[in-house]
Amino acid sequence: AGTGAITIPVALVFVLGANVGGAIPPLLLNLREGGNGRIVAFGSFFMRLVGALLVVPFIYYCAQWIGQLEADPERQVVNFHTAFNLIRGIIFLPFTGFIAYHLTKMMPLMVSANKDEGQAQYLDHDAIETPIVALSSAARETLRMADIVQRMLNKSITIFVEEDTKAIKDLQREDDLVDRLYEQIKLYMARLSGEALDPEQSRRYMQILMFATNLEHIGDIIDKNLCELGNKRLRGNIAFSDEGLEEIRKTHRRITDNFKLGIDTFMTNDPALARQLIKNKELNQQESITSSDSHFKRIRAGLSKTLQSSSLHLDILRDDQRINSHCTAGAESSVDVRGE
Repeated sequence: AGTGAITIPVALVFVLGANVGGAIPPLLLNLREGGNGRIVAFGSFFMRLVGALLVVPFIYYCAQWIGQLEADPERQVVNFHTAFNLIRGIIFLPFTGFIAYHLTKMMPLMVSANKDEGQAQYLDHDAIETPIVALSSAARETLRMADIVQRMLNKSITIFVEEDTKAIKDLQREDDLVDRLYEQIKLYMARLSGEALDPEQSRRYMQILMFATNLEHIGDIIDKNLCELGNKRLRGNIAFSDEGLEEIRKTHRRITDNFKLGIDTFMTNDPALARQLIKNKELNQQESITSSDSHFKRIRAGLSKTLQSSSLHLDILRDDQRINSHCTAGAESSVDVRGE
């Protein structure tokens, strides 16, 4: 449009086509999947398509209107794109509930109750010879693995505050899923290592492998250590003091927050997030020392519940710090790569 190769009305039609086309990749990606993702992708495509069809008959009027506001043809195209999306958003916003309701009726979730979470869903073995695609597939599968580990981490606090052996069994079952996913990711990455990778791809390769390995370690700590401590508490009918339980809760919240930040760092590869993650690790270590000091003060005061739960309490803090270290390991390599 800027060079005059096409007229402004034709350029505006291309803008509409680009808006509709932008919704097609996520639609195709989610077409075979059940769940809400497919409904959201289809809803986005539907609203873009309807918006474009409503505007096409008036494209010459739109070109005249945009031309009155801006003389530069390149800016006219950009302004039309912005205006189209703003107006479409304003028009459809009141109807999102209505659209969601009918799309849900038309497209049932179709989530299989027997779906195997331990089976890799995104490892594209046909893409091995295209490293950039294969690395994206591996990263996406690793994020699936991270979702399960995050679920385990969130649930792990319940085994110290509730009398529920089912929670322990659930955590052990989920660790089996994590182990299976890790093996599949590891084998996929081993195949990929035979391909020619440029320096940036090699760095991402190591980040994915390290992140997946640390996730597997966190799952093992929850399964083999925290679950065993939970069983020990139930077998011995051990009760924490109110202060001790609150310290365990606070430590758990800090670790889960750091874990979320670790996922964000892996996804974005942002050095600022990596530095914040490392800083949080150090703060968590200091808080753990403070918590231990408070615990020993209660022991010296002779509080019966503290004396009874002392070994358990300290072991939980120790394992939480091990989890904290694994949350941060990938970020440390990310920062090191940049010479910091």
